[in-house]
Amino acid sequence: MNFKEKSCLDCQISIIIPVYNGEKTLKACLESIFACKEIIYEVILIDDGSTDNTLSIAEKYPCKIIKLDKNMGRSFARNRGMEASSSNYILFTDSDCIVCDNWINIALNTFKEQQKKDNLLSAMEGRILPLKGFINKCDAFAGYGYNQNLKGRYHMHFCTANLIADKEKIIEAGCFNEDIRDIEDQDLGYRLLEKGYQLFYEPSFSVIHNHTRNSFRYFLKHYYDWGKSLGNFFDIRYKNLRKVPFSYFLNNIAFYFLMIPVFSFFISAKIIWINYSYDWSVIFLFPFIFLSKIAYRIGALEFMKNKNINKLLKKQKESS
Repeated sequence: MNFKEKSCLDCQISIIIPVYNGEKTLKACLESIFACKEIIYEVILIDDGSTDNTLSIAEKYPCKIIKLDKNMGRSFARNRGMEASSSNYILFTDSDCIVCDNWINIALNTFKEQQKKDNLLSAMEGRILPLKGFINKCDAFAGYGYNQNLKGRYHMHFCTANLIADKEKIIEAGCFNEDIRDIEDQDLGYRLLEKGYQLFYEPSFSVIHNHTRNSFRYFLKHYYDWGKSLGNFFDIRYKNLRKVPFSYFLNNIAFYFLMIPVFSFFISAKIIWINYSYDWSVIFLFPFIFLSKIAYRIGALEFMKNKNINKLLKKQKESS
């Protein structure tokens, strides 16, 4: 990726927001961001081929707007945003998020302090909270259960709905993979770890994520579709995955059917365990979190079945 050298001595941090048809949520997002006055920053909004009034809303705010002719996906949009950024500190959020008071200051100052303690720190994620409502709460714990509680800790992955990062380290890791339209943040997180860098979760800065999923059916469908993205992610990293000692089982479709409920149960239980001391009511969400994890893994299995993974494995063995 060809990043041009920028010179903006005053800009302390660049905020990158990809948006596609976000007219219902974008105004609230930008209002919350521009409420911050104590720091010099730039907001780079990438309109990813929107067909609604997204662009006209964005033009009412002092954003640096990048207009894409067609929808290219969040990875492509975020990479274009980083190319246009003037700071080495990048703060990511989504157009359906409302940021907390003093969000930019807290994120930047905390990240700098944490980097002084650990110069291998590449990215730091904050809390991602739900809107009020039962389905929204299920969604928050099912999708972001690892970052709901109040304990800071090192992580194995992150979510770009609320993330501050070191641009140089992201570039070194290869930026966002533009072949992945979802779970692109998880993929980048793994590549940063493979480079020897650290990821951290810090609860002192937060966003409210408005997914606008208003039915349990839509909630499960989202996780099924998200699971297909997981299958795509596995497909791209397939060759490395098949080097593990138990690769024989990974080629057996019956293995997946057998393990889906087992994996889903233990992951759901882990979410409950992590968050019980913070919010005891999460225990009542267990059945719904469990069903979302089932849908998630069935979606991944559906993708892998349609991609003819056994044929792909055979080709890889022939070429190795």
